[in-house]
Amino acid sequence: MASYTRGENRSTGAPLATIPPVEGTASLRYTRARLLQWAEVEVQGTARQDRPATTAGEVATPGFVVVNARLMVSLARTDLTIGVDNIGDRAYRRHLDPLLLRRPGRNLYLRVRRGL
Repeated sequence: MASYTRGENRSTGAPLATIPPVEGTASLRYTRARLLQWAEVEVQGTARQDRPATTAGEVATPGFVVVNARLMVSLARTDLTIGVDNIGDRAYRRHLDPLLLRRPGRNLYLRVRRGL
C-alpha cells in the first residue's frame, strides 16, 4: 500500500501545510492452521518531505524505513500475539509529528486474548 498527496497554494505556488510525503507499507504473511496461526514481516517507509510549508512553521523531514515482525500462536482458546516493532531501533519522526517528538525505538509486545 502506498499513498501520495501534493497540495499547493494556487496563487503563490507555495506548499500547503500538513501534506505528508510519499508513504508506503508492505508486508508478507505466512498462515498456518495449527499452533502457529500466522507470522508476518512488515516494512514501512516514508520519503523525505522536502516541500514543507515553511510559512506554517513546518520543516523538512528525512525519510525512513522501519521493519516490524509479529506472530500469533493459539493454545487452548487463547491467542498469543508476539511482536517487535522497529527491529532496527531507528530514530525517526513522521512529517506531521510535533518537531521534538521522535517515534519509539525498538518496541516488544505481547497480547493475550482469551475466548469464552
